[in-house]
Formats: sequence, C-alpha cells, structure tokens
Amino acid sequence: MARKAATQLKSVQWAWKQNGQFAKWASKYTKHLSASELLNEYEHHLRFWLWCMRKYRKCEPEEADVVLFTREDLWEALKRQPDGLTKEERKKLRELDRELKEHAHWMAKVLPDLPRIRRRLKPPRSHWWWFLDKLAEKKKRQQTAPKVTK
Repeated sequence: MARKAATQLKSVQWAWKQNGQFAKWASKYTKHLSASELLNEYEHHLRFWLWCMRKYRKCEPEEADVVLFTREDLWEALKRQPDGLTKEERKKLRELDRELKEHAHWMAKVLPDLPRIRRRLKPPRSHWWWFLDKLAEKKKRQQTAPKVTK
C-alpha cells in the first residue's frame, strides 16, 4: 500500500508541477468513479496525509489538496447518486470526516493559502472541508479562552 501511495503521490506532484492546476487534474481523474470508489479514494488519501503529518509533522500542499478535492468529488458523486453509499459506508464517511475535522489545525498549517483557494472555488458553507482553517481557529480560541468558574 505504501508503494502505491508513493507512486500516486509522485504522479500528483508531477501533475501539480506541470501546470499548477491540480483541481482540474483531480476532478478529471475522479469524475468517472462511483461514490463508493470515491469513499475509498478519500480514505486512502486522508490516511496517507495523516501518516505523513504524524511521521514528519509536515507534508506537501498537494497531499492536503488531494484530500480536500477528493472529499469535494465525493460530495458531487453523492449529489448525483444519493443512495451511492451503503449504511456501513456512510458510517465510514462520518468517521473519516470526524478524523479530518480533528486535524483541522494540521490542514491549516499545510495549506496556509486555503482562504485564497476558497475565494477561487466559492464553496458553500455546507462544504465544511474548505473551511478547516476557520474550524482550527475556532478550536484554538476555545482552548485559549479563560475558563469561567462558579
């Protein structure tokens, strides 16, 4: 699996370096996949990204981008095919989303230009994965806020 992930990462980095239009490349690659296949892609990319962050405390922005764009493509697939995931797959999606939200601070660190990406894509607020930097800021404020005791 690590070898496959490394090969995919190299192709992702190559595509990014070629024209800086990773979003187009990713969507072109994933457009034909079913919701179930995209869930597997999302899990794969999320796990690889988390592994990189845990091991090295840093990753290339492209590794984070692929997680967010795959999540977007999964949303699009579910919009086209609302029953595209089984009950077990929907549970897995919720778990993966929870894990991504837990690590919002890492995403904000790896993608400091997330606000610029958001301005370009103009996602609705319901596409929370594009607002992970905001979630990280909110969590940080909550953790640093003085606790009121009675």
